[in-house]
Amino acid sequence: MLKDEYIYQESKNNFKGWTKEGLDFLLSCNGILPQIKNKVQQKLNSTSIKRNSTPIFPLSEKKFQLSNL
Repeated sequence: MLKDEYIYQESKNNFKGWTKEGLDFLLSCNGILPQIKNKVQQKLNSTSIKRNSTPIFPLSEKKFQLSNL
């Protein structure tokens, strides 16, 4: 699935630019691999998380709209 590939690629980038809320959302999702959930939890435990400063997913609306054409 495309969604799974996106999450996998983001985990390889250590969820750079993700907010606490976005990471919390991922933890609440069913079907996410345990290894990825562990990376999410590690990121949540780190001090390099911003809160409410960026969208839940780092993909901007403009990019999303253009990619769906």
